[in-house]
Amino acid sequence: MFAGTRFEWFHPIRVNDTVNATSALHDVEEKRSAFARRTFLQSYDTTFTNQDGVVVAKTRAFGIWAERGTARSQGKYDGIERARYTPEDIDRIEADYDAEIIRGATPRYWEDVQVGQQLTPIVKGPLTVTDVVTWLIGWGGLFNRAHGIGLAFRRRHPAAGIVDGYGVPDVPERVHWDEAFARDVGVPGAYDYGPQRISWFGNLMTHWIGDDGFLAMLDVQVRRFNLIGDTTWVRGTITDKFERDGEKRVACDLWAENQRGETTSQGVAEAILPSRNS
Repeated sequence: MFAGTRFEWFHPIRVNDTVNATSALHDVEEKRSAFARRTFLQSYDTTFTNQDGVVVAKTRAFGIWAERGTARSQGKYDGIERARYTPEDIDRIEADYDAEIIRGATPRYWEDVQVGQQLTPIVKGPLTVTDVVTWLIGWGGLFNRAHGIGLAFRRRHPAAGIVDGYGVPDVPERVHWDEAFARDVGVPGAYDYGPQRISWFGNLMTHWIGDDGFLAMLDVQVRRFNLIGDTTWVRGTITDKFERDGEKRVACDLWAENQRGETTSQGVAEAILPSRNS
């Protein structure tokens, strides 16, 4: 299960750039959890370089390995049911979509930002399988392969084909759209991709900083499952403003809340803003 990622961006990635990535295991640490008792936290580092060999970004990503049977027997999420909505509920959520502000070409100057200032929230949901599939069209997924290509992948990686209730091998990623399989791993139902949710935090930040700003760091931890049917509001507040190496920066605390009032993710970010004095 995906647990979070820290991103650092050093240079813009421009149209027609070629970006290469290299990844390496960083650490594996045994953890105790209420979800599955014995788990392992795995981290790995990725470095992104452009066609000139310049490092444009680095990430450290985290994943949790857990025993499915133990997680199911622990029953941490027993009692949580899929959310239901009235037409009035949907109207209120859609009004929150309409209230989002994309800064765009209007510069947000560092001098105009105040510590304690709230970022305009964004909303995502109610989450549907369609949302997950649409995300995958752009992202690609780790195991998703079809037909003969899928067979060749399973032959190279036999553990990637988990047999379903009808005797058919299928990918472990189906926890994101197969309700029965998700329940088998101890979750109330299908749920989102962690990187999908983290991208919403990036969405919040780039909406707020505008085209002349630069998102320099984003570090988000995924804390709870975001189930199909859940609605998520992503929020943030300015915690600091400072200068570093001649750059005008702001620091933010970020978090995501669902319709049950639970904080499902939290993180921090730093952005470089234009200055009125530049």
